[in-house]
Amino acid sequence: MKKFWLRYVLPSFCFLTYFSAAGADSIWLESDESLLSPASAYAESKLSVGFVFGMFDYREPGLMRDSGPLSGLAVSYANGSSSLPLKIEVEAELLMGRTLYDGSTWGGTPLSTASSNTIMELRSLAGPFWGQQTAAGEVVLQPFAGFAARRLINKAAGSGSYLREIGYLSLPLGAKVSFMTESGWHLSFSGEYDVFLAGRVASHFDKSFSDAPKAINNQSQGYGYRASLEIEKKFQGWSILVEPYVQAWRIEDSDRFAFDGDGYVYEPKNTTDMYGLEFALTL
Repeated sequence: MKKFWLRYVLPSFCFLTYFSAAGADSIWLESDESLLSPASAYAESKLSVGFVFGMFDYREPGLMRDSGPLSGLAVSYANGSSSLPLKIEVEAELLMGRTLYDGSTWGGTPLSTASSNTIMELRSLAGPFWGQQTAAGEVVLQPFAGFAARRLINKAAGSGSYLREIGYLSLPLGAKVSFMTESGWHLSFSGEYDVFLAGRVASHFDKSFSDAPKAINNQSQGYGYRASLEIEKKFQGWSILVEPYVQAWRIEDSDRFAFDGDGYVYEPKNTTDMYGLEFALTL
């Protein structure tokens, strides 16, 4: 799992973060900020730090369910150019919480117990944008594409349970429509489809059962989607933002990991649904 993140995730994330930040004082914002139009305001550099609360629901149909509240922090940085026009954004999110596991142990014994879940996600997005002035304000459309990596660490309480680490790589494709007024109100709707590139599941049987190996399963089929509505009020040099969101994953059966003796293990077809709110301060 460490090689998975070091080889694919961090290089892509660091490259886009550097590319976005490096232009902040050079090619991106060439206009005097006091003369910025709403379209130029969309391209301004922006750092956002927020608190996220959401409901998590993971299911393997007919086998188990793990659901409950998660909370944590989200940080994003966006930068753009009104002359190109192009906008780049990088995002990081960390959610943690205690949920309720309802399923069975590795041995097949029914089990209903507390479970701990940690979700870490890194995303980098980029796309052009176009604005159209109206009597009430300006409407801006931005299609985007990017790269995303997600990691879930899960462990149910009690004997017979084991630690799982699940990593996804995906390609987000979507669009964002923003309505901006000169009075400082911004309303944005974003929707995306997540092309599933690869998944990897590490089941640490070795840490819970004697003579058991760590099982590695690869996932190759699935998809995700998400949608959100941003309501932002801008003030002099800062703003506050409220963002309700929904997101989901639909993943098919993984490949099989064969044990040295008899039998094999695989990660069954599963679904993940999340919905919640983010409250953020933007500078």
